[in-house]
Amino acid sequence: LAWAFKYQRKIPPAFTPAALATGIAWQAGAAVGLQGLMTGSFPPVEDMVATFAQSIEEVGAGAPIQWGQRLDREKAIEQARLMYAAWVAWKRPESRIIAIAQDLDVELAPWLPRIKGRVDTLEEPDTELVVVDLKTSASRWSEDDVELRADQLVIYRHAFRELARELNKPIVAAFEVITKTKT
Repeated sequence: LAWAFKYQRKIPPAFTPAALATGIAWQAGAAVGLQGLMTGSFPPVEDMVATFAQSIEEVGAGAPIQWGQRLDREKAIEQARLMYAAWVAWKRPESRIIAIAQDLDVELAPWLPRIKGRVDTLEEPDTELVVVDLKTSASRWSEDDVELRADQLVIYRHAFRELARELNKPIVAAFEVITKTKT
């Protein structure tokens, strides 16, 4: 029903859920981090936090953000700061980032609707092409969490199979899950 209101009837939402707003903002800050990494190293955490804060403002300008009892704008920014710091400290596998926030438009079968979306990064280690989807989570993912979202990885692999063929490398799709830390 929400889809029909938003996309068919073009009725703007009365509010933006905090989880959606912080997810969008986290991705914006992560893109700044990945752009820095693409050119050599992560930028300062505060650059990513500033992008997060600016994105929160932009998202909230469309429809007010509905914050919960335990999370407000300031707590969300502090939580993002801790998450970016942990993400930057994580020892990443050696690879070359070849794309950030890459759009995709894929047809899985002629009788199915096209799927449009965006992947967070395409990376090229020595032996494969890796499609990475960044996720934030309140807790560490279990095998069930991965399995629940595995279809998304299948779509990503399908979308970039031609590029993998051109590079003569197998394609791997993976989640990179950054857990929310307590503030």
